[in-house]
Amino acid sequence: MKYRIILFCFILLVAGCLPVPQGIDPDVDLTPPALEKVVVSDNRSVTLYFDEGVMLAEEEIITEPSLSVASTSSTDNTVTVQFHNELQPGKEYIIRAEARDRKENSMFLITRFYGYNGSIPGLMINEFTTRGSETHPDCVEIKILQEGNLAGICFFHGTKTLFKYRFVFPACEVKPGDYILLHTKPVGTPDEINETNDKTVSEGLDASSTAFDFWIPKGSGLSGNNGTITLYNQPFGTILDAVLYTNRTSASDTDYMGFGSRTVMEQAIELEQDGGWKITGLSVAPEDAVFIEESTATRSVCRMSAGVDTDSKADWHIVPTKGYTFGTQNSDENHVP
Repeated sequence: MKYRIILFCFILLVAGCLPVPQGIDPDVDLTPPALEKVVVSDNRSVTLYFDEGVMLAEEEIITEPSLSVASTSSTDNTVTVQFHNELQPGKEYIIRAEARDRKENSMFLITRFYGYNGSIPGLMINEFTTRGSETHPDCVEIKILQEGNLAGICFFHGTKTLFKYRFVFPACEVKPGDYILLHTKPVGTPDEINETNDKTVSEGLDASSTAFDFWIPKGSGLSGNNGTITLYNQPFGTILDAVLYTNRTSASDTDYMGFGSRTVMEQAIELEQDGGWKITGLSVAPEDAVFIEESTATRSVCRMSAGVDTDSKADWHIVPTKGYTFGTQNSDENHVP
């Protein structure tokens, strides 16, 4: 309780609501630690990254579902919690704990993590639409290149640090040639079923009997003109594939490097820095993105059927009207304006 009182007083002081009380050194550290990310690197542990060195009391760590804590270890700004139990691949867990820094400032954390998946498949984003209609809502197709399991793989409309929403895949065994359809703007009907075994059970809009269909709960679709879509091996994890798209140019305006949005500009910079997207100049520009101005609900943005992946706009084209191929091999035809 005393730590909460100290933090509350500190917030008031910073806000200028109260003068600094006499006898309190303004240089004293009263700032609690902050959790920056959570990474799972094996099937019995989770590592928490903070902005400073902290300690976690083993007896105060609570997980849901319940896991037996074997030990904790601290290095620099990280704390690794080891469990007696094996984590189930892709399963969602919640951890509650209190972190204390060297000055005894504390913070209570509640965060999610997902069971380690040691069998991440080879995959790539293969086709997408951002200007869907009522009958053909926005959709993203993922093609499987090497067998594995989708458990814990995370899709972001954005990047792992700056996103509009995300979707964490459940366990689903896949093999080369399989397609995954991620419906980003579901209607909410009972037939929108996530398929982890049988590809034929879902009957929502644009569901495919030749692909595994997944539906983002309360998904709002993709940004129509300007955005990023990404896949990571886990939330806060390593990037697997990405697409940067726009209908803008550097001459569109002088703000935000021509992207017209601080968010998209920062996402584009992050993608390039993480090695998820190639650029041609010294800094990322709208001209490096896939240009989608001529795309529609049925003129999807596709890779060539050969599946070349250079992490650049050169991999992509827009198909003719009604040329979208979700759940089957891509069309190599090009839309001609």
